[in-house]
Amino acid sequence: MPEELFAKGKRGLIYTKTLNGKKVAIKRKNPRSEAEGRMENEGAMIELLNRHGIGPKLVSRTKDEVVYEFVEGKPIIEFIEMAKPKEALRVIKEALFQCRTMDKLGISKEEMTRPVKHILVTKKGPVMIDFERAHKTKKPHNVTQFVQFLTTKKMTALLRSKGIFINIKKARESSAEYKKNPTEKNFSRIVSLLSLMTEFQTKVLLKTAEIPKGKVSTYSDIAEAIGTNAVRAVGTVLRKNPCPPEIPCHRVVKSDGTLGMYSGEKTKKEMLEQEGIKISDDGKVTRFQEKRHRF
Repeated sequence: MPEELFAKGKRGLIYTKTLNGKKVAIKRKNPRSEAEGRMENEGAMIELLNRHGIGPKLVSRTKDEVVYEFVEGKPIIEFIEMAKPKEALRVIKEALFQCRTMDKLGISKEEMTRPVKHILVTKKGPVMIDFERAHKTKKPHNVTQFVQFLTTKKMTALLRSKGIFINIKKARESSAEYKKNPTEKNFSRIVSLLSLMTEFQTKVLLKTAEIPKGKVSTYSDIAEAIGTNAVRAVGTVLRKNPCPPEIPCHRVVKSDGTLGMYSGEKTKKEMLEQEGIKISDDGKVTRFQEKRHRF
């Protein structure tokens, strides 16, 4: 089978062909590129990373070309959009662990803030591709870059639609701590912030996220909006909200306008007052019906 042009990049051209019964990708320098040594670098990086289960399986490499088994997979965002929640979370965690391995090896891939085309998800899991710019460094940042990607507005919305919640503030704080001190403990803290919710929990949290600043809703309002009579169960979900104040459970009050609990009533009162909600001396929302947000 002759070679077929598969893709063009700024620095490389990728061809495909069948070799010994397997489909392979052949990557060569784009003649228009002024970058030197990219193919040699990519081949060396894939060879090293293959020993740790990362990257496409290398077939051969020379100074001018890299040959590896063709990766039949979907780009990571496309996969998450179509995947079941547990599978989506598994892939995200596996990608994070691959980032951690590269950090430990002192290698920065340099594409992890926007890895849309750089992580393909196969039946076996995520496979990272394109290591042209990968390099050795004393301060690798694959994990911190991937956290940046996960906490973008677009990604958090996609993940929440799948029932996967990550506390953006805590994730960024933990990422900053990991950057200063990249220990297993600090990495584990980042991974622990990814929470998979049930369908009911997801409905409650997403509906709560709709309450605008300067308004409040009640537990029963949320229950009615998601089609359930389980008002107490709504309260239970919000008491374990994984993403406060991004998901503003402090804006949910009792049916009589009293505040209920949120890390202590004082904290909840202060947060609501900062958003323009006045609280009376008896602990109720002033002009409650006027301030009440109905879905």
